[in-house]
Amino acid sequence: QDNSIGTSDRVFIGAANNVDVPNGATSFFVGASAGTVSITQTAASIHNNFIGAACNVVYCGSDSFVGVGQDIHMGGGQSFIGAGYSLHTCSGNGFVGAGYNNKIGNSSSGSAIITGSTNQGTGNNFFIGTGYQNTTTAADFGVIVSGRTNSIGSNADHSGILTGCDNVIPASCTCAMIIGSNITADRVCATFVNNLSIKNIPTASTGLPSGSVWSNSGVLNIVA
Repeated sequence: QDNSIGTSDRVFIGAANNVDVPNGATSFFVGASAGTVSITQTAASIHNNFIGAACNVVYCGSDSFVGVGQDIHMGGGQSFIGAGYSLHTCSGNGFVGAGYNNKIGNSSSGSAIITGSTNQGTGNNFFIGTGYQNTTTAADFGVIVSGRTNSIGSNADHSGILTGCDNVIPASCTCAMIIGSNITADRVCATFVNNLSIKNIPTASTGLPSGSVWSNSGVLNIVA
């Protein structure tokens, strides 16, 4: 009920309420919705979109997919939101798989949050796998695979956190990597760990390239 498709072409609205498809939109599918579907983009920019079964959807993209969920914001073209609650993508070519309160911000093309809760990011081509309250802030190609309350700061491009909790890569600390917990990176192009155990360390330098570590009767050496 209370649905409107105007002069739009190839539009399907199933068991849904309060769907208003603007005149001129094409190829729009809404399967089921108990709330509203609000389309804020101009009609000429709305085409080839799919909403499966979702409630309270704000839509302003094209060539995009929303599966199942509630309080969904699809704000970019060629994007995907799978299933969950309060999932947002505000940039093109974005992917939010599932979870709760996961958000891809503005100016973050090509970025992905797979699942988890309260993970949020900005920066082109960033990746957050899963976890809780992980954030990237204007860091291009930043990666947080998993963990809790980990963060990558602005312009810390090409940096990554494997897992753990309360790790910080500060602003402009580029190409830094963290494996562990409660670590703050403090220089670029370096890897940070809490403790390192090297198994099967070489016992001779023969054939090793410059910079390699080897054990000389229990004393660590670095090949010049």
